[in-house]
Amino acid sequence: MVLRRVIARPKVFNSAQRWLSVHPSAVIHSSAVLIDPVDVGARSQVGPNAVLGPNCTVGQDCVVGPGCVVQEADIGARVTLHPGVCVGQEGFGFHVGQEKHEKKPQNLKVVIQDDVEIGANSTVDRGSWRDTVIGKGTKLDNLVSCFCFLFAGFQLI
Repeated sequence: MVLRRVIARPKVFNSAQRWLSVHPSAVIHSSAVLIDPVDVGARSQVGPNAVLGPNCTVGQDCVVGPGCVVQEADIGARVTLHPGVCVGQEGFGFHVGQEKHEKKPQNLKVVIQDDVEIGANSTVDRGSWRDTVIGKGTKLDNLVSCFCFLFAGFQLI
């Protein structure tokens, strides 16, 4: 994926007037959408139609591919998210009842540690009772679904 320095500014939604921090060396495609609070590290690249935020940190030297959606997540250094990856969406959790099932709040974060690569169209949900963690050096194939409160160990393939 080849990205140029952005001439036109990406769409920025500043709903809570908190903070939006993009390192000057980061490359953000003009069709990307940033929703505060967001922090994008040095030399990171955000592809076309990607959405970052709210509550999202992207470390240095990362690649967020086209069409990725990242929210409620802390992403370490040298992480690659291939096209269509979704990180930090609400997990699939319910309180089971006799009359009906109640949606269980999924209010925590996703933590993706350094040197992780996640294949195209994969999903990583956030958890309800602990953070979802993808360990350092982990490599996930395309179309993988990581459910809420998962802890994927170090160097997992």
